[in-house]
Amino acid sequence: MENSFGTRLRFARHQANLTQDELARKIGCSPALINHYEVGRKKPRLKNLKLLAETLDRPQDFFLDERIRIYSEQEIEFAARATNSENYMDYSIVIGEAVDAEVTPEELRQFIRILKEAKQKARDST
Repeated sequence: MENSFGTRLRFARHQANLTQDELARKIGCSPALINHYEVGRKKPRLKNLKLLAETLDRPQDFFLDERIRIYSEQEIEFAARATNSENYMDYSIVIGEAVDAEVTPEELRQFIRILKEAKQKARDST
């Protein structure tokens, strides 16, 4: 998936279930400007970046840091089913951070085993 500002904005807007018109009204700009952002013709000024981040409930870095991976709708649906959780985006962010930190799959599996054991011990002690 492309990693541009526009792609990230479109992704966050879809996640918030907003149209370009609705987002434009919320931040006080024209729908055409939102479209220009999404197709890559323009980049927002700092004021609009802050408003977009607040309105879409994302950190500003989400829109600017290309190391933060965004996922396709299919990947998100798969993650939601796999984790059976409402917080699947949290899982994807943690996994992205692990990849960025060059954590190997085996190291991650080992860490997950340790967490499971700790959770089980906590359950057993109650």
